Amino acid sequence: MNRRLVIVSVCAVVAVSACAAAPRQRTLPTERIEEGPNSTTAVRKQFEGRWSLLSFKVNAEDGRQAEIDATVISLRWLRRP
Repeated sequence: MNRRLVIVSVCAVVAVSACAAAPRQRTLPTERIEEGPNSTTAVRKQFEGRWSLLSFKVNAEDGRQAEIDATVISLRWLRRP
């Protein structure tokens, strides 16, 4: 019984020490954020404001199309801070 307790204790110590968290040694490989007139940020800024929907078509899985009346729909694109 004493031997079993030693084995369980050793396994517990090994398991706990193996799961210890450590800081990252290297930084994550990331890319630069795009800047300029063709960047995603610039295009999103162009879309800010109010928009009127001219047409709205819905496609079914079998290929049928349905056009929905869009004369009263107004869209607003907001940028979140």
